[in-house]
Parts: sequence; structure tokens; C-alpha cells
Amino acid sequence: MTITKILLLIIFLLKGVFSFSQFKVDSVIGKIDPQKWLASVEKKAAKLQDKIIAKSQKTLSKLQRQEEKVYNGVTGKVKDALSKTESLQNKFQHIVHERINTKVIKYSVQAAGT
Repeated sequence: MTITKILLLIIFLLKGVFSFSQFKVDSVIGKIDPQKWLASVEKKAAKLQDKIIAKSQKTLSKLQRQEEKVYNGVTGKVKDALSKTESLQNKFQHIVHERINTKVIKYSVQAAGT
């Protein structure tokens, strides 16, 4: 192949490429109204924001209910533990007093018998 044939081939290829390429703005892009497009995007963004807020509020309320359940369960257990501790302390005090009274009676009986 000679140089002229190669040059002609390149010229025809370039001509074909340029003739089928679009130098003009596409007709669909030219018809887009930026204000309408912006309004549409803002509307969709507002809907998504509302959905996110609603889900966040729902999640927060669930977490609050769970926290209240845990708190009530813990405080209930603490109250039970305190009441059991008090009852055990009362029993212990009663036993101590009985022991002291028993020893006092034994000593007084022994002292009276001697």
C-alpha cells in the first residue's frame, strides 16, 4: 500500500466518523427545563428526608420503650433485693437477740443455782 492509499483511507474514515457524530446538542437535552428538573429533584429529596425522619422517630420510640423495660426490670430487681436484704437483716437481728436472751437466762439460772 502506498502512502496515498493510506492517506485516502484515513480521510474516508475520518469523514465517516464526523458525518455520523453529533455536534449539535441532542434534542432531548435541549428540551429539558432546568427549573422543572430542579423542582422535581427537590420534591424527591423532601420525600426521602421525610421518610428518614419518620424511620428515625420510629426507631427512637422503640429504643425508648426498650430502655424503659430494662430500667423497670432493673429497679424492680433492686427493690426485691433490698426487701430481701431487709428481711434477712431482721431475721439476723431476731436470732442475735434470741441468742443473747438465751445466754442471759442460762447465766442467770446458773448464778441463781450456785
